[in-house]
Amino acid sequence: MLWKRFFHYNYSIMENTLGNIIGFNILAFIIAYLIGSLNTSILVSKKMMKEDIRSSGSGNAGATNMARKTGFGAGMLISFIDWTKVTLTAFIFWILKTQIKHGFDYVYIQLVAFAVFAGHIWPIFFKFKGGKGVSAFLGFVMAWNVVAGLLVIIFFWVIVYFVDKISFSSISMTIFIVFLSLIPWFNNGMLTTIMSPGSGCYFDCVHFWITPGFTLLISILVVVKHRENIKRMIKKEESSFRQSVMKREPGCKLFKNKKS
Repeated sequence: MLWKRFFHYNYSIMENTLGNIIGFNILAFIIAYLIGSLNTSILVSKKMMKEDIRSSGSGNAGATNMARKTGFGAGMLISFIDWTKVTLTAFIFWILKTQIKHGFDYVYIQLVAFAVFAGHIWPIFFKFKGGKGVSAFLGFVMAWNVVAGLLVIIFFWVIVYFVDKISFSSISMTIFIVFLSLIPWFNNGMLTTIMSPGSGCYFDCVHFWITPGFTLLISILVVVKHRENIKRMIKKEESSFRQSVMKREPGCKLFKNKKS
């Protein structure tokens, strides 16, 4: 190929080297991070509302704050785009890894998904002030295991229904995801989608722990991003989901019927 001649090296020599593994993973991380930095809430609010969502409500560039500002439906659309961005980016790199190869087969898909998550909460295009990463975390789970992702969604909304606090549900969700990542049937095998470490790879396999490791890291970051919410919950000052979001949706009775 022309690019091999241009750089004057034999690709077969470059293969299986530590430098190649590190180089392609750094490249993948940078690309995925830049994609994640295209924060949906900020872009949509500036385009449609002519203002930065970070200047209103909680000041967070995420789906919940958008829901407070524009309504439940718009917030859910933002959430869907946020997690799809993570899953789709991971899927594209999985195609490069399995079909194109030529160095991309060294890329860890978990690292790619984490990079998109990192871009979401620390977007380089918006002075590193982004969202709290809840929807992006769901995108990570969807890339890792669709069944686990669906369970997480159900778990999240059940907690919201009974506790009426998005922040509490988000933190509880992170713990639930870490637990799921440690179950072999979710981490590896038939249920797993694009991040599978390989058939027969369980607790005694180093690759088994890659997904739980990234899951734990993301969970910690999500909890840290919710530290102010935790303080307000301790003081019983945290706003309820029904009062802050669902009051804008007079036609939705599912959440309104339960007292705050």
